[in-house]
Amino acid sequence: MSAERPERRTYFRIPNLALDFPLSELDGVNIENPLAKSLLRTATVKRLKGVSQLGLVITQKRHGRAHFHTRYQHIGTVTEIGERILRQNGFDEQEINLGVAAFILHDVGITAFGDSTKPLDPKNLEEEAHWREASNRRITTLLRRNNISPQQVDAIIHNGGVLGKVLDIADRIAYVSRDLSAWIDDLPRIEEAWGSQPRDGGNFLMTTEERKALLRVEPTAAEWIRPFTGADEFLNGIERWCLWLVGIPPEELNRLPEIKKRVEGVRKMRLASKAEATRKKAVTPAIFAQIAQPMTDYLLVPLVSSEKRPCIPIGFMPKEVVASNLCCVLPHATLYHFGVLSSAMHMAWVKQVCGRLKSDYRYSKDIVFNNYPWPEKPTAKQRAAVEAAAQ
Repeated sequence: MSAERPERRTYFRIPNLALDFPLSELDGVNIENPLAKSLLRTATVKRLKGVSQLGLVITQKRHGRAHFHTRYQHIGTVTEIGERILRQNGFDEQEINLGVAAFILHDVGITAFGDSTKPLDPKNLEEEAHWREASNRRITTLLRRNNISPQQVDAIIHNGGVLGKVLDIADRIAYVSRDLSAWIDDLPRIEEAWGSQPRDGGNFLMTTEERKALLRVEPTAAEWIRPFTGADEFLNGIERWCLWLVGIPPEELNRLPEIKKRVEGVRKMRLASKAEATRKKAVTPAIFAQIAQPMTDYLLVPLVSSEKRPCIPIGFMPKEVVASNLCCVLPHATLYHFGVLSSAMHMAWVKQVCGRLKSDYRYSKDIVFNNYPWPEKPTAKQRAAVEAAAQ
């Protein structure tokens, strides 16, 4: 456990999850953790793509679309949620990797017909009891390379310790979220107030010239550099970049001395801060102070824009582009959502309820977006008309 973080915690910060995870619309998983990606590629785990999550019922219909729901999708969602909880509560990379291994492997022992066969022989068909038997040599090798023992994973899968409790929480959230998403209306909501906040003293961010200079010295750093955009960059077409070191193995960081210097700069900047919350973030200097980056492509809304524009400029962004805390992000947005947000009706709402920075619009998730009166139960023809007008 990290020395700066108490071993016993009486609470967890549970991240806002509503649209940040693919839930019942998953057709794959979007996970960045290197160990997780390796485990998901093993034959043992990939077998779960053919095992339905709700017994023999594999699809649900909502708004005329089929929603596939398999064990593979379930462990992907559990892993995304569980890793987010661990990162937002200051766990170190070794603890996160240990948790991620358990999040992925907790269901590998499930039988071919899922929960529907459990009542036949509850003791012998319980997946938690047989995950080690179901695992192959590749999984054992991956765990060993990451200094993780099967005994540690087994304890977490059986809900032991703090990480076991996180697995239980993430598992429950995944179940409830899927059930809700199958039945509630698909009105979009923004749960995070803004995108990701570096709080880095300028060490994570760089111009195109600075990026080129860094890559001339450390070409292998390219894997850990992403496009970065805030409101100013988005509105004015400014190209910026950032270090995105989520999931970087310690040995990889040690092979990148220039990046390591920047990480050390972040640590010193945060330790010197007058704000206690910032000083606490010095424990994890390799990552942004607040991470709210969607796992999927998203719609970006700048928080501040000129009142002289006929509408607030918004745009679809690929998941690889890191959105700053000067933007609202809307994962899983469709062309229909884009059309409504670009409409004269939405702008009439903005002009009445939006806050102001001088005379500029100050967009917000709670006052403006989440309270907007979206059209109720639009027909397929109406949605198509909005989508056509949006193009």
